[in-house]
Amino acid sequence: MARTGWITRASVTVAFSMALTPAVFALGPKVERAFFPVVEGAELLAPERLGPDYRFRLRFRKLRQCEFLGLSWFDGERRLTLEPERVDRSLPDGRTLPTGDRQVGPFRVRERDGLTGTRAFTLHRCHPLWVTITDFWRG
Repeated sequence: MARTGWITRASVTVAFSMALTPAVFALGPKVERAFFPVVEGAELLAPERLGPDYRFRLRFRKLRQCEFLGLSWFDGERRLTLEPERVDRSLPDGRTLPTGDRQVGPFRVRERDGLTGTRAFTLHRCHPLWVTITDFWRG
């Protein structure tokens, strides 16, 4: 009889764990985005107009050591083309900055007067479960 109780408890534990798995994958990215951002405090530095384009540098604080995957900038639903004018080759993998206060750029946005009314998101790989998205800029 004791063996039956152990099997029942194990079955309940397995069933409960399987039932929670979808919730972890649905809520995990939202909780991480809200409470554990990778970067914060983004500021535009040295913005300038270059013909139809806009050029600037960025300053921010990196809070977590995660692999940088990308930066997406939007004007409403339209994604803006953001081009780095220089890539920092001094980093070990060329893409991931250590934590702390950082400055990157210059970047160029095509056919744009400025970044007022735009928003940006960074994408990082902090662990193998999902891509971490951080609200980076609201202009």
